[in-house]
Amino acid sequence: MTYEDINDAIMGFCQKPISIRSTGFAQQSSLEKLLDFGKLAAKNMEKNPLPQEAVTPKKELKTLPRGLKYAYLGDEETFPVIINSQLKEKQEEGLLEVLRRNQMAIGWTMSDLVGISPDLCVHHIRLEDGAKAHREQQRKLNPNMREEVLKEVLKLLALGIISSIPDSKWVHPVPMVCPRDGYSGYFHIYVDPEDQEKTTFTCPFRTCAYRRMPFGLSNAPGTFQRCMMSIFSDLLEDCIEIFMDDFTVYGNSFESYLGHIVSEKGIQVDKANVEVINKLSFPTNLNDIWAFVCHAVFYRRFIRDFAKIAQPLTHLLKNDVEFVFDEPCQKAFRLESPF
Repeated sequence: MTYEDINDAIMGFCQKPISIRSTGFAQQSSLEKLLDFGKLAAKNMEKNPLPQEAVTPKKELKTLPRGLKYAYLGDEETFPVIINSQLKEKQEEGLLEVLRRNQMAIGWTMSDLVGISPDLCVHHIRLEDGAKAHREQQRKLNPNMREEVLKEVLKLLALGIISSIPDSKWVHPVPMVCPRDGYSGYFHIYVDPEDQEKTTFTCPFRTCAYRRMPFGLSNAPGTFQRCMMSIFSDLLEDCIEIFMDDFTVYGNSFESYLGHIVSEKGIQVDKANVEVINKLSFPTNLNDIWAFVCHAVFYRRFIRDFAKIAQPLTHLLKNDVEFVFDEPCQKAFRLESPF
């Protein structure tokens, strides 16, 4: 970037003030509002079409240790994933099929960070008794570092990870953190709206505060660990162990990792899992409906007209719809086609 480019970026940045309280993503507390979360995020991205990363076929990948290799979920060697190089052909096909089906859960760039529902996890900044707010002066940056800070600030602003705050009792110098494992993972978790002001940092362009939990924040590792354990609570000590962003998945066979049966006949449903589903009782609230639909989607490739069959259930998840679990819903719950 030239100095003219930097000046233009600064002017554009300063002409678009975004208040720390201008959007309410971190304050959503109901299922109805959470269902509209994707629309709000997309609208925010349209308003801030600033630097975003792109997954390109030519992206340089680091050298892997022996026993691992790259596979690709997209065409022209895009969306790389790391897999065991000793897998058999059928096993690799089955694994990649599962990964492609759940591709939205995998992030390759910062713009993939949708965020975790505040109903599940929010980071709080608790102060000791008698703690007082304080302001620190901005430290001088050399020209090269200044340019990098500007790029990062503009990118995080565009992604809604930080927001502009014109005045704050809490001001710290801009945090310089070297990216490492888990760095971007922290950005999935929102900071409580009441505590966002405490993360205010100053740079040569403006003062900003974090709307999502930054790497290096005190007690952030504990929040991240609790969040991961909450998400996978039903699998812990059964088939998975978690420490921060490291996961260990174990089972009696390769097929058990995928949840389906992989054999010379291809990918088939594990009948033991189907039996468990058949014994479920009817849902009594929206949370039960949401949990069942998310679980049933795992088997949609084996169910013809799945979307049509599940329509009575997904209809209940819409805004302003009364929860009435009638006969069509009961048939949909048993995956019985009305056609």
